[in-house]
Amino acid sequence: MSKVLGLKLLDENMQSCNGGSFQWELDKQYEIEGEIEIYKSGFHFTFQLDEWKGSRLFICETPEVINKQIDKIVCRKIRLIKELILEERESYKKDKKIAWGKYILYKGIL
Repeated sequence: MSKVLGLKLLDENMQSCNGGSFQWELDKQYEIEGEIEIYKSGFHFTFQLDEWKGSRLFICETPEVINKQIDKIVCRKIRLIKELILEERESYKKDKKIAWGKYILYKGIL
């Protein structure tokens, strides 16, 4: 089964900070029941870092995307797989494709 990778921004205490106050843990699988609707319900992540606030950045994965907008993606299941350090975050901002490709290649995420 292939997985979709994305980015999740959280506050310094690993809580959601762009709506809601969900408490996150690294490497824990989360799943939500019921209807999933972008901006309203489900787990959200992004590739547009400048659109969202948060002091900590994580790579997340999901087996299925339910819906997407330009700046946000929603899913039913999600897991945080790694926190990006400052240098990785800055590299991502400078060149998303190169930074992401290098990270996957050298860290062996896929």
